[in-house]
Amino acid sequence: PHFFKSRYVPQTHAGLAASNNLAYNGGPVMAGTMHAYLIFWEPSGSFVSDSYNSLIQRYFNDVGSSGLYQNNTQYTDSSGNAPNNAALAGTWVDTAAYPSTTLQDSDIQNEVSNALSTNGWTPDITNMFFVFTAKSENICASGSCSFSQFCAYHNYFGTNTIYAAMPYDGTDLQ
Repeated sequence: PHFFKSRYVPQTHAGLAASNNLAYNGGPVMAGTMHAYLIFWEPSGSFVSDSYNSLIQRYFNDVGSSGLYQNNTQYTDSSGNAPNNAALAGTWVDTAAYPSTTLQDSDIQNEVSNALSTNGWTPDITNMFFVFTAKSENICASGSCSFSQFCAYHNYFGTNTIYAAMPYDGTDLQ
């Protein structure tokens, strides 16, 4: 998985071209339009602010055509193909209970599989499934946990089921 650190730590990028801060390592690239599917996992009794879901949906509606998304043009494959747009493709609120007090990566993957089955969504190299959890729900993956070692992460399972674990913004369990 690729973790987004919870605290900024300056790093050097020795050996990379001055015009590009990423090195292509031969993997697949989500070229063209990325289709975002938002899964809001909010069990009964959990807390999510009244405007949280609508603000996240607004972000995904706005980001694809914005200059902000153009930073992804540095993610090219060996043929020069790069992401160039994002579109909100679907949303779903699941009120099912969490399977434990601390979610594991396998729980996130199971929730994605549940959303695919329930909504008829399909995995694809251009589809990404974002799982947003409620406030104070901790997620652990690969020996690291949210709010202490990372703020979010993305990964994949199967052939091309690409997903991101998105703990509730504003939660601090430290």
